Amino acid sequence: MTPSPSERRPRGLVVLFALVVLGVGVTAGYMQWKAPEVGEIIAGRKRALAAAPKTPEGRLGQWLVYGAPQMHHRLSMMRYSAEQPWLVTHAVGTDRARLAIHGIDLASMPMDLAWIEGSTVHVRFPQPRELGIGPLEGPNAISVPVAATEEGAPDELARARYLVGFALDGLSQALVRDIPGTTLSIEIGPEATWAEIAALHAGSEPPR
Repeated sequence: MTPSPSERRPRGLVVLFALVVLGVGVTAGYMQWKAPEVGEIIAGRKRALAAAPKTPEGRLGQWLVYGAPQMHHRLSMMRYSAEQPWLVTHAVGTDRARLAIHGIDLASMPMDLAWIEGSTVHVRFPQPRELGIGPLEGPNAISVPVAATEEGAPDELARARYLVGFALDGLSQALVRDIPGTTLSIEIGPEATWAEIAALHAGSEPPR
């Protein structure tokens, strides 16, 4: 005999109530099981916060520990391609198969490409130069300005600064938000190599 709608409704409510109770019970049991682990995570974060530097310079040093790898990663994503690991500023030529490609070689870009002076995080890049002769292929080609002559080419310093600023814009905003009064300074040249730039801040100690 088929139950009437009035008989089915109470049974449905009973089943729903049982499922809710079961869900709450499972969640409560899981949280109780995980409580020591969660408590240790919270305690660890409190200890890290208490041990964090209190001065702006010290906080900058701590910020750079995590910020430097992110800078490196975001700038690596600006490479033209795996075969051409360059920050391409522009190209010059009329033969699309033999363009003079200009920019900054990121192949040997160091992980610690930034350093601190006072309340400023400096990020410096070598001077753009001609990187090679050849075609610009692939999906990134459309983003590269191509001039027929050197005279008509864009300012490579301004172009490089714009591209780096685009890559690091989110981190720059986060830095100012996390540590008010600080700045991220993007600098291009006059050094020609990454080694020359590294020599500028070799042996510098992180602020405390």
